[in-house]
Amino acid sequence: MEFKRSSDRVWSVIDGRRICARVYLDHLYQVDELVLFTKDFAERRKIKEVAASHVVQYCRKRRITRFGGLMISELRRPELSNKDSDLYMDPKQIPPEIKELSDQDLDRAIVEFVQITIAEYQILEEVLAWVRAEVKRGTRTSVEFESLNESILGTLVKCTSGGRPFRFWRWADKPQSEALYLVPRFHPYLAGKRAVIHMNGDTDAYIGKHDACIRSIQAPTDSPQSSGSAFGSTYSRMQNPFFAQGKSFIFELSDHIYLSRAGADALKEMVLSALEHGDTYIEVIAGFDPPYTYPTNLKPKVGRVRGSEPACVWQYLVLKRDNALDGSFVPPWFLREGWLEIYREEVQKVTPDLAKYL
Repeated sequence: MEFKRSSDRVWSVIDGRRICARVYLDHLYQVDELVLFTKDFAERRKIKEVAASHVVQYCRKRRITRFGGLMISELRRPELSNKDSDLYMDPKQIPPEIKELSDQDLDRAIVEFVQITIAEYQILEEVLAWVRAEVKRGTRTSVEFESLNESILGTLVKCTSGGRPFRFWRWADKPQSEALYLVPRFHPYLAGKRAVIHMNGDTDAYIGKHDACIRSIQAPTDSPQSSGSAFGSTYSRMQNPFFAQGKSFIFELSDHIYLSRAGADALKEMVLSALEHGDTYIEVIAGFDPPYTYPTNLKPKVGRVRGSEPACVWQYLVLKRDNALDGSFVPPWFLREGWLEIYREEVQKVTPDLAKYL
């Protein structure tokens, strides 16, 4: 096997015309990610040895965590240069102590610094083709993927439905007396469905398993009213207080975990959940900022202010407009404390189309 540079920060491990692995470097030219295409365990072992050797000998700036992250130290060797990175990307530079490690100890030696992916696919297009076929088979809905751009940080992909729209749901508060928000009767949470993918509505960031390979998911393109988040979130100003819906959305992939079996399965789960197929859905935590600010006529008799009142006013009026209040959960305190009357002037000024439902 030969280690050959493919681009500035990518090395390919080749055997004849066969690509056995790719090694991706970070901005300091340290080994950051290892994608193994070969199924041969002896070849995998040799490639891991080179990666471990590089990690040990070419360490310009690395953070090390111990005891669940309670202790963090940093290794620095400022005398190293980019040329040294090339020097250690060589099987001849492997120290004897690394060659003597067991397979388990070898993995433990590099797993903290290097993402190791066992690839089932060669390229992203193969993964997306498999996901497209699986979605078509399960839902009879055709979806198309378009790679928008690729950078060191990740790859942006646009997913478009040829049939039913995608829908992402605002997280549902548990229906109880002190709940902070309303829950519409049509929310999948009340139907016993499971939120398997969670999004941060303030940042678009994916929350969940690392092997899911997803860095972020933007709101469906038909959903935003306007951009209003200080963090640049696409979930800030929605047309509906309960869900974001549209025929396409953009997601960002991190690393190359999507080439693995787990990564491909995660993408399939994402698309099926976005289509609300089966008993799963996508949940957005935060975001969905209400159009109202706090009114100036808050009176002492109001008592406790929870912070969710503007959202509740918006949710209530939309449900009433859509004839969906019956069967929906409304926290008892909301009507008892008279928040619709408190917000009357604000509603008339900001959303006159909803004022008739006060």
